[in-house]
Amino acid sequence: MHLLLIPGMWQGGWAFGPVLDRLAARPLPDGLAVSACDLPMAAGTGLLDHFETLLGDAAASHGEPLILVAHSYGGTPAIMLADAMPERVAGLLLVDAALPRDGFSVIDGYPAAHREQLKTRLCGSGRNAVLPPRRAVELGISDPRAAAEFDNLARPFPFLAMSEPVSLTGRWTRVTHRRAILAALGPRGGAEACAAYRAACLEAGIGVEVWDCGHQVMNERPDLLAEAICSLVADCLADCLNERPRPVD
Repeated sequence: MHLLLIPGMWQGGWAFGPVLDRLAARPLPDGLAVSACDLPMAAGTGLLDHFETLLGDAAASHGEPLILVAHSYGGTPAIMLADAMPERVAGLLLVDAALPRDGFSVIDGYPAAHREQLKTRLCGSGRNAVLPPRRAVELGISDPRAAAEFDNLARPFPFLAMSEPVSLTGRWTRVTHRRAILAALGPRGGAEACAAYRAACLEAGIGVEVWDCGHQVMNERPDLLAEAICSLVADCLADCLNERPRPVD
């Protein structure tokens, strides 16, 4: 079994450092591989490039069941992977990640005012436009060490990845264990946004937990996130041991 952690925009696998530290201190199941991936961020990189990166990670796990934990933007390529191979994905945990819709882009899911504000911050033009990272303090990262790491390592994010339409069949909803953590997208984002997210998750059969923290859940609630991941791993492992049939076409 392979636990794959997928970061959001501007960040690499390093963003899961605090959570990986907590997981390393826990008695994880024998044979569980744990890795945090890096999505390419060169100008002109698209959503399909990120999907193909995850396909490569899946291929490297040699047929083992996958457990995907995706933060923010990372939820979109993660769901695309689960949609492409639901029989391989045992569990999916969305960490403050919006739910993509077939035929729509990531940025289509943003409120209109937010979309326009993002566009004013773009550097470059056309397919090579990139979105510079915000400062750690703007994202609510208060720990000095974590803030310094973010400001040093965060990289401009290719806008093409946010503006390309998503292609989904709906097969990802066959994944047995589907869960979501709602943080900054929840109460702090307003009651209307929280209710809309809950409704979308309910429609997709996703269980939702609402946490009172900012968007950088890995920094603000690493212990709680590690606990949620371990709970998901335990449930997925129980299915494998019980040889529950995986969904196939």
